[in-house]
Amino acid sequence: YDKLGQADALIVSFAEHNGSYTAAYKNLFDWTSRIKMQIYQDRPVVFLAASPGARKGQKVLADAVKIAPFFGAKVAGSLAIGPFAEVFDRDAGRLTDAEAAASLREALDALKGALTAQDDLLKAAAA
Repeated sequence: YDKLGQADALIVSFAEHNGSYTAAYKNLFDWTSRIKMQIYQDRPVVFLAASPGARKGQKVLADAVKIAPFFGAKVAGSLAIGPFAEVFDRDAGRLTDAEAAASLREALDALKGALTAQDDLLKAAAA
């Protein structure tokens, strides 16, 4: 919980297991939310999902984005990528699909914009 609060922003990436969160993520999420329900602590967040299937992890991503504000996330963007093996070059460590790469850049730009807006608010409050 404390480490999340120290971050300026968060990028959360999900694997999808049978249309839902992995057991490891769900366990971590549940225990962290016992400390305080606002686990994202009003941080801007981009949610990502990747899957070997054609649905791209869209189910887990939709679920995460839907509940995130309830847990204190300021959702800046989200993106599902898949089938992962077809759009990612493991040797080069990069996306090979131009549309997926552009969508990822867009989500990260939205996160950067949210950080800039947050910084501007903090500066205005301090003035």
